[in-house]
Amino acid sequence: GRVNGSLRCAYDRGNGKIEFGSADGWIACVEDGVLTSKAQVGNEGEKYNFITAIHGVGADFMVAVGWKGIVARYSSGQWVKVPAPSNVDLSAVWCSSKTEIYIGGQSGLAWRWDGDGRWQPLAIDTSKDPSVVFTGFAHFEGTLYAACGGDLYRLEGDTFISVPKVFEDQQVGALVVTTSGLIGLGGSWGPRGNWFTRFDGKTWTAEQINIKL
Repeated sequence: GRVNGSLRCAYDRGNGKIEFGSADGWIACVEDGVLTSKAQVGNEGEKYNFITAIHGVGADFMVAVGWKGIVARYSSGQWVKVPAPSNVDLSAVWCSSKTEIYIGGQSGLAWRWDGDGRWQPLAIDTSKDPSVVFTGFAHFEGTLYAACGGDLYRLEGDTFISVPKVFEDQQVGALVVTTSGLIGLGGSWGPRGNWFTRFDGKTWTAEQINIKL
């Protein structure tokens, strides 16, 4: 009750600290189960201020993104809102380092950011889906991968290239790097079901997991 809005995302900073982003533009830090700080980084006057993704490098450098071009950076102990290159709804962020940050969102728009003032637009092959939306990033074995709600892409130079699916109905909406490889999670309503995708650095595998409710 001490933070406005439902929680939309989380980032584990380590050392018992977790950052949560809310639907009302708040970012809250919970340490060992206790709320220790909060910051409002949403757009003033906007009805919807969803913070959709947070990622960082360790405990002391983080970037958060959200709807209507919300970008905020955490360094030197505080969150500071940063002017974004567009007011598009953002839904994905990945910090490969403090000077190599990727953000993306609606309409196939994505950028590489140096953490300061340089935004480099990235292109994407839209031949499969002209309305592609970035929903998650992950850097695995030297390559940046992007989940786009259903399809999967990898960054080659400044362009995202489609990664062929193992199965036609396979869905990848979120990515996470684990000790078992790059894991993709995705699902859709009905018989197309839920999908678990794995890349061990050499081979892609995928299986459908139907969970009865």
